[in-house]
Amino acid sequence: MEKEKKKFIIKPFNSFFWLIISLHALAFGILCHFLNRSLRETREMVIYVLSVINALYFLVYKIGLSKDEEYSVLSVENGFGAFNIWRELPFQLCNINIFMLPLGVATKNQIIMAASFFSSVIGATLALSMPCKGMEEGSYLMPRFYGFYGFHFLLVFTASLLMGLDLYTPQYGQVIPLLVTVYLEACFAFVISWLFRHLKLNDNANYFYVYGGEGNPVLDWFYEKIPVPLVYLLPVFILLIPVVYALMFVLRLF
Repeated sequence: MEKEKKKFIIKPFNSFFWLIISLHALAFGILCHFLNRSLRETREMVIYVLSVINALYFLVYKIGLSKDEEYSVLSVENGFGAFNIWRELPFQLCNINIFMLPLGVATKNQIIMAASFFSSVIGATLALSMPCKGMEEGSYLMPRFYGFYGFHFLLVFTASLLMGLDLYTPQYGQVIPLLVTVYLEACFAFVISWLFRHLKLNDNANYFYVYGGEGNPVLDWFYEKIPVPLVYLLPVFILLIPVVYALMFVLRLF
């Protein structure tokens, strides 16, 4: 086990991190090249299949995490308690898109696709750039790290294919509706977190980071200034408006 911990070390922006990105970019290019002219149903099926893979990957990741004694110790030290299934369900900003991505494709709803696209790409990129406590650096052979990094890389890959396979077209008029949609998801996550806390299922339930950033410096700063669960996220979403407009501008160039 000790030897395993020293192999294939991954952390934000190290060489192995960029290798994984390169492999995903290569796979992205190959899929887009061979599938762009196929029937829409075929391209949609790719998203459905990848979403199932995402869900299974998430399940394996959490099973591995539940057996990771070192992670449980770190989690307790950071004030989050030992591993608890009620804290690990797919209601976070990123993993809720396991469901939202295929839902947008199935309904052909451009707003749902926009919301899932941007929350996946922005959310997962932030998670990969500023990992939560206990995920900062380690061997990709360990469940905790291939789970955390692998899941977020795969989520960005799947979301990016919405555009790559010409299923989603970014439009400026989507910016406000998509941010409202994501904030409504945060409201749903707040209700879930509040229920889990008050039912004593888990005192640290914090889906969508509605009760604070848990080590994310940006969210922690906002929560310090506005120490009101869920409400503190409002200025974050307001500041995201020009960011999403800028991303829209860049994406519409392709």
